Amino acid sequence: MRTSYLRGFRISAGLILLAMLGCVATGCGLSAAQRASIEKFSIATAALGDLSAQHLVYIRQDVVAIRTKMHEIGSEEIDLSSPDTDLDGALSVDELQRRLRATATLTEFGQLLQTLATENDIARLETAGTSFLTNLRKVPGVEMSDEKAAAIGKLIVGGGTWLLDAARAKRVREVVLETRPAVKRVAELLKQDLDPEAMLWTTVLVDANDSVNTGIYQLLNDLKPGSKLRDRVLTEADIALLWSQWQGLQTDTKRRLSDSEQRRSKLLEVIDEMIKAHEALCYIVQSDTVQFSEINSYLDQAEEVARLFKAIHGT
Repeated sequence: MRTSYLRGFRISAGLILLAMLGCVATGCGLSAAQRASIEKFSIATAALGDLSAQHLVYIRQDVVAIRTKMHEIGSEEIDLSSPDTDLDGALSVDELQRRLRATATLTEFGQLLQTLATENDIARLETAGTSFLTNLRKVPGVEMSDEKAAAIGKLIVGGGTWLLDAARAKRVREVVLETRPAVKRVAELLKQDLDPEAMLWTTVLVDANDSVNTGIYQLLNDLKPGSKLRDRVLTEADIALLWSQWQGLQTDTKRRLSDSEQRRSKLLEVIDEMIKAHEALCYIVQSDTVQFSEINSYLDQAEEVARLFKAIHGT
């Protein structure tokens, strides 16, 4: 039996089987195959949202760590006495939060689908729906009117008819289809955020690496005993220590850049799989004749990127 790396997102196979058997026994509106597809898609999508958020946070932490060490070595590029100096470069907390709206929306969409397919409690459905719609409408580049959001909210809670299996299936189908354009747009925007040709997140880390390899190198190369660095007269031992610190920073920066690129490229693959699986899901909720290949591939890719994060960061 394969080991799942999405333990935080996956319910046990036994519970899935019980849900399927219960579905067959009670003649619920969603078939066992449809429930399985929704389960897999929701797990993978919640994981994709969370892992993408971690990636963006890691990039910002990397840039701050590199620029802090550059300052400690003596970089003239970073003057902490100036109010205009940002250790995070262009990666401010506000900028990060804006981008995390998209990742949170995907996480909550995955959670919402699972809630729709399994939950009868109206309050929980309303909470899941409100959280998803609130974040969705705050994602820059996604447009949804008040009327549209209200209509989807009503579909989610279903007017209190969730104990009726046929009504549950109808609501799941309608929510998936009504949110289809917006969810697809969120996936496209997240893909854009991870594209170094389109957005600056990865390029800021690349720029920090270049500053270490060229700017700091040139600074140290110009030093000699008796030189001043921030009003301190340097000895030969001081300069040797600075070179040692630079070599350590160079190694650390190279590692951070490599880790970031590995995460980014794998996440882009998962987003592509998500877009295809989402289209498949829109078909699956409308038909008992289901095809699992896209959704199975999506889940496999999500597990692969989770393994990568664990290998790099141990979590």
